[in-house]
Amino acid sequence: MAQRWCHPKQIDIIFPLVTAKGENHPSPNFNQYVRDQGAMTDQLSRRQIREYQLYSRTSGKHVQVTGRRISATAEDGNKFAKLIVETDTFGSRVRIKGAESEKYICMNKRGKLIGKVKPPGGQGWWGPEKTRTPQPSPPPTASPWALSQQP
Repeated sequence: MAQRWCHPKQIDIIFPLVTAKGENHPSPNFNQYVRDQGAMTDQLSRRQIREYQLYSRTSGKHVQVTGRRISATAEDGNKFAKLIVETDTFGSRVRIKGAESEKYICMNKRGKLIGKVKPPGGQGWWGPEKTRTPQPSPPPTASPWALSQQP
């Protein structure tokens, strides 16, 4: 197969394009995009629903949702200790609800966990925009909570 050679005038046009790549262009900032997309419900992605038990190393028991009351006093396998974790958005937010009580884990104005029927307006989501001022975290081995997935 015969090789094709560039005409000298074509080379003059190509070189300025190659040197133009060296210009400094600001890299795109995706933070605003992620923040905007995380605030909306993601209609394109598949919703994930899983069942877990949340274990408290502090009490040595599982978290349970019995109506409005949330406590870490349930034994392994307790029907109120089975929690359903739902994902619904681009921003990796999750909702946690008791499988038996069908109440979502929410936080009241004083910061106490309570169980509520699916609240209107997207309340009850656990995600980046709902977090409070970060507190110093204990070493990873001292974490009081652990998730165990149900088979």
